[in-house]
Amino acid sequence: MDSVSEKLQIFQPVNVDESIAREEWHTYHPFTKSFKNSDEIEIVINQQDVFMDISQAELYIEAKFLEEVSTVVKTGKCSLTNNVGAFLFESITYELNGKVIDKVRDPGLISTVKSLLCLNQNESTALDVAGWNWPNGTVKSYEPQTDNFSLLIPLNFLLNVFSDYTSAIMGTQKLKLVRAKKDDNCYVNSEGNKKADITILNIELRVKHIYPNDSVKLKLFEAISKDKPVFIGFRKWEIHELPALRQARKDVWTVKAASERARYVVVFFQEDRKDNYKADGTYFDNLKITDVKLYLNSEAYHMNP
Repeated sequence: MDSVSEKLQIFQPVNVDESIAREEWHTYHPFTKSFKNSDEIEIVINQQDVFMDISQAELYIEAKFLEEVSTVVKTGKCSLTNNVGAFLFESITYELNGKVIDKVRDPGLISTVKSLLCLNQNESTALDVAGWNWPNGTVKSYEPQTDNFSLLIPLNFLLNVFSDYTSAIMGTQKLKLVRAKKDDNCYVNSEGNKKADITILNIELRVKHIYPNDSVKLKLFEAISKDKPVFIGFRKWEIHELPALRQARKDVWTVKAASERARYVVVFFQEDRKDNYKADGTYFDNLKITDVKLYLNSEAYHMNP
């Protein structure tokens, strides 16, 4: 039969998706209540017979922003940086049934670069509750010593896997957060020497449970009983750091080989910004690089900065 325009399919019945009977939000808490620097924070979800939409999960963080108290006069004013929530952690790992699915090292820097490249203005505005305040820069709405501040960060903002994989997941899951060794990337005081601390008061993981209707549920459990494999495909972002450029006209940087095929390579420069509270770690520097060449296997790519 010849194809007919959708506008002329006037006798087609109405299709209503009733495969999902209901959805509910549930909150999970970490085993430990210690959220100090370098602490490991684990949130375990042990719900074997429940389908969950982890791609829409949200990490809730409540914290206090305190400037240092000193007998010596300190100058300047501390302000939270853009993307402060991601910079609170050194690494974030997601495990499913005991297997590491995704691990992000330096989530603050990776999510900053990814968001600057991939988000439009409306998407950036929607992430204001997550602490992403681009292009306004520092988060000025929270003043030290006055109020606690809270963040609601989508898990797909921090972990690459949930930017691409959006299907429901079942099984034992673990979210492991490692606090940063220090919080100098979370705030900035460019005009003085006063420092600050961020104390995390509470962390929660909010996850949507999905309950399919009986017929769909029966088919899903039948496939699970047969150990049918689930393929979780996603684009992984990795960061490789060159400690310093040589003081010469040319430098060669050898990056370790990866088993996955690289789709994009992003080169950016920062000068004395990492772990430096006097310089904003969400900004990048123009080092007057005139030429960049990338050698990938046997092919060469030329980039004009």
